[in-house]
Amino acid sequence: MSQLDVQMKGWVSTYGGILLFLFVLFQLTKGFLRRYRDKLFAKGESQFSELYNVPAGPTKAKLFESMQDVQSADWSLKNKGLIRILEIGCGNGANLKYFPKSARLVMVDRNEFYRPLLDENLKKFPHLHLEKVVYCSAEDMRQIASDSVDVVVSTIVLCSIDHVSAVLSEIKRVLAPGGKFYFLEHVMANEGTTLCTVQKLLSVSRIWPALCGNGCRLDKRTDVFIKEAGFSEISINRLDIYTDKMVVFKLIKHHIAGVATK
Repeated sequence: MSQLDVQMKGWVSTYGGILLFLFVLFQLTKGFLRRYRDKLFAKGESQFSELYNVPAGPTKAKLFESMQDVQSADWSLKNKGLIRILEIGCGNGANLKYFPKSARLVMVDRNEFYRPLLDENLKKFPHLHLEKVVYCSAEDMRQIASDSVDVVVSTIVLCSIDHVSAVLSEIKRVLAPGGKFYFLEHVMANEGTTLCTVQKLLSVSRIWPALCGNGCRLDKRTDVFIKEAGFSEISINRLDIYTDKMVVFKLIKHHIAGVATK
């Protein structure tokens, strides 16, 4: 037996049991750790949403204003002057204040720990009616019927989606004919700028997605995905949303806002 074999045998004898124990322990506790992470993220992201709404609020209010003119494809809702809104990545309900009083809500999120925060927020808006909350990935919303909603809303959500095209396909599927997709998303800065270089480095290195905890990327060209998704009509504006209160806002200051029609 070679010297290397002897060393390896000694290493396995000394550390093998410890490594096996740690592996088994991780397998037994990873579910708990994942839930604990999701709970912490829900709390932290909710605080960020409130900070984000300070500079983004006027843009959201102006963007969502035209929802007042949407007429439901569901006759039972249309006759009452109501519409059905589906929000993906609803979180704690930071957008509720911008929704029309005629809204019936279907909320989608991957993280169930947002629910108590969402319920608490809903108490502030008794004119809004929550139909249901679905916990799933936006890439696969099979629990939502096709052609069943009048409006889909997405705000700073698509940055953390691996397969944006799949999400857009699902949005088109659940929207009723003529339905509207309202979006406000941060996107990559213009090519050749220092900020663009920094965004790419932080995203490709996985540093930024790891820091955020939800897979957010700074180098997404969400506007391109939306333009290529096959909507019948698209209106997109590029704008900056920024505040000096947090450095992070400088990294995500470039946004797109708009409406796409099925």
